[in-house]
Amino acid sequence: MRLHWDKFIYVSLESELSKSGDISQLMFGHLTCMTTGRSGTFQTPFGTIEFTHTQRKISLLVNDVYFDHDSKIFRAKRFRAIADLKRVGRNVGMLNDEAPR
Repeated sequence: MRLHWDKFIYVSLESELSKSGDISQLMFGHLTCMTTGRSGTFQTPFGTIEFTHTQRKISLLVNDVYFDHDSKIFRAKRFRAIADLKRVGRNVGMLNDEAPR
């Protein structure tokens, strides 16, 4: 939150799909987030944080994200994380067979 304190961010892409079990890879030391701010990658003592810019308005994302009280950050719902993965041109081949493409 401190890196993009003035922008809306939410965990998505491979990080969220790994958490939900929609991809078999486990994300260690790498966090993928969508942001209304600038794209960029930051190396921290805790691992790498990757921000990918989205032009979607926050009002359109309200029903697509939820607030995770344990980690105190917004997270994409499953369908939003898959849509984000497709939208930014990431590898959808890693999605488990039961995940919609």
